[in-house]
Amino acid sequence: MKIAVLLLSCAQTPRRTTLTSDWFRLLARHLSKYFFDQSGGRLRCDFTVFEWMQLSITGAQWNAAGPAVGDTARAEAAANYGFNQSDFDRYVLVIDEQVGVLGVTDYKTDTR
Repeated sequence: MKIAVLLLSCAQTPRRTTLTSDWFRLLARHLSKYFFDQSGGRLRCDFTVFEWMQLSITGAQWNAAGPAVGDTARAEAAANYGFNQSDFDRYVLVIDEQVGVLGVTDYKTDTR
């Protein structure tokens, strides 16, 4: 399973976390081993962690967009990093936004 980890912040908002993309890569290696071991070798997770990216939308727009915000963020990241959205089976969206109230779930296809 190919999983993209998108590290995102909102426009007009300074980043608040000090977590680096390297920290997420280390976490992804641990998760990959965990899923492989727990599945008895049946599930291999290949994580790709992208560098932090500032979205063109603000935190208020993120919250107002509702569940569709994931589609917006994923499309913007694909354009920014030059990947095809079908290159990955699943997406993990990490938002560095202090007042965010919306977790992104994909109620249509379960890709996030």
